[in-house]
Amino acid sequence: MENPVLQEIVTTFSSLPVQQQNSLLKELLKVCQPLQLRIVYAELQPLLAVDFVRYLSNELAERIFSWLDVQSLCRASRCSRSWRQRATADHLWKTHCRC
Repeated sequence: MENPVLQEIVTTFSSLPVQQQNSLLKELLKVCQPLQLRIVYAELQPLLAVDFVRYLSNELAERIFSWLDVQSLCRASRCSRSWRQRATADHLWKTHCRC
């Protein structure tokens, strides 16, 4: 961070107890303009995105995916690589395909 004033603010914030950090954040958000809130949202969105399927066992994920219809399986396969791998498993599609 190049600006010494901003660096001092960050250092001071870091030294506060968590409860005071939370209060300060709430107050700052209250005075933000909509454009600033959009910037905050854009920064937070990737940090808060959690791929819960990645943390499930294969068996549990496959069980959950087995309840999805064809359209939902197709949508799930486009979410991420791990979802694609699980949503394109042959046994999931056998129930939908009558070959």
